[in-house]
Amino acid sequence: MLKLDHLGWVVDGTFRFGGMRLGVRTTSSRVGEWLDEVLEGHRMTRWVQPYYSLVVGEDERPGRRSLHVLYKGTVPVVRTGDLGTLARAFLEEIESHAFRGRRDAVYLDASLIAGPGGIALIPSSFTPALGAQSVRAERLGLRLPGSTWVAIDPASAQAVPVRTGLGIPEDAVARLVGPAAAASPDRLFLDRPTRVDAACLVSDRPTAPLEPVSRASVLYRLAATSQNLPRIGGGRTLEAIGGLVSTAGCYGVAPMRTSQVLDAMVELTSLGSGLRALT
Repeated sequence: MLKLDHLGWVVDGTFRFGGMRLGVRTTSSRVGEWLDEVLEGHRMTRWVQPYYSLVVGEDERPGRRSLHVLYKGTVPVVRTGDLGTLARAFLEEIESHAFRGRRDAVYLDASLIAGPGGIALIPSSFTPALGAQSVRAERLGLRLPGSTWVAIDPASAQAVPVRTGLGIPEDAVARLVGPAAAASPDRLFLDRPTRVDAACLVSDRPTAPLEPVSRASVLYRLAATSQNLPRIGGGRTLEAIGGLVSTAGCYGVAPMRTSQVLDAMVELTSLGSGLRALT
């Protein structure tokens, strides 16, 4: 946090999201004005320490791409050259503070990644590290996660867009970057219900970098990450996640270097449910 504190913060404020009072700061006057506009109904007067930090790169040299970073505490959740991606990632993050009281979906602490053959659900702990490999990921045909949350529809067991529970305007991102840029983020966000082709967890006792694991193991681990299980109910939560894993390939990924995890993600999203998953 000390390193972040030395950056040129030009706008900061305190906002209430769900039941949480959180500090937000940015290095950009333009983004600060946008925050004031789209979060107008959430601003508080009493200052608290920053929880979210939006670092906006302004490198205008020819051939150079500005890097924007969303920090949660000191963790760089998303690194991107696209300002619209930064904005949408931030908005999905703040929505998470209202998940515990919602019943419209099962909200999981997880991420989605797209690859050559489909979409995989992965531990959200992978997302910050994979974000530092964006150039290589693009070469490998991967679209990295834009969020550390996944909403699962209880009826269809599909992943669905995170709808606002905070009253954020639907065109919030477009207000910052324009409609065209808002519609083409460089990270994976859902705009429609989507089938999950594969789901993975970190293996406790790996025998290979990527290997089939039981659906029961994945069901158990995912249920433990549900943010609103008490609100939506254990039975409904297990039915939704059970429906997801019943049609998805289920795999374990060994603890290893980020570059190796990236290779495993290529394999995972290429095979989808093609590999045999243990029951």
